[in-house]
Amino acid sequence: RAAAMGVPEDLWQREDTDAGYLQFINNSALGNNGTTIDAINPPLSGYTYTRTPGQAYAPSTYDWRHVALVGNSGQSASDRMPDGNTFVAISNGYMYEVDMNGTVVWQYPDDPQKAFRYTCDHPGIIALLGQNPCGINTVVEEGLKGSIVLLPNPTSGAVRLEGINTADLATIRLIDGTGRTLTTYSPGPSIDLEDRPNGAYMLEVVLRDGTRFIERIALSR
Repeated sequence: RAAAMGVPEDLWQREDTDAGYLQFINNSALGNNGTTIDAINPPLSGYTYTRTPGQAYAPSTYDWRHVALVGNSGQSASDRMPDGNTFVAISNGYMYEVDMNGTVVWQYPDDPQKAFRYTCDHPGIIALLGQNPCGINTVVEEGLKGSIVLLPNPTSGAVRLEGINTADLATIRLIDGTGRTLTTYSPGPSIDLEDRPNGAYMLEVVLRDGTRFIERIALSR
């Protein structure tokens, strides 16, 4: 807690994946219109970056790099997400997110100069909109843990539901990252995502007894 203008105020600080790294857009790494997202892990002494007099700050090269899918010489933005994924917004290009293997999990055709992505459980979002603002039920029923497997995952289209009796299924819903229902499928042993763009989705499986299971699935062709 901190006092501002004499009034106590709650403050929060997020713990990020690769905390301590400096991540930035590099528009000159690959020549004209070539863009990379570079991250460095500078050496520290307590809370101070160390530096040898007469030399540049270390390190001399990046510790991690993502080559952007498109390049631009103007302003762009990136952010490392809590799960280790990297969000990229290329000015005059589009926005997308990649996992730690560089696989695109979703993209959006908009091209602002700056954009930043926040997850539904981000403390700032919760402070503004309340608990679970995206309306996604992320609770997995105790009796159902580990009993449903989605294969393959990531998938190029078709997905099989294994480990559950098809007769027990009530509904299957495909949900996007904002919590919006995209499709409700008839109960069955498989679903087809071929008409959907590449990206990350949530699959909600509800059984006839009301038990609910939610699993993330990635579509990548």
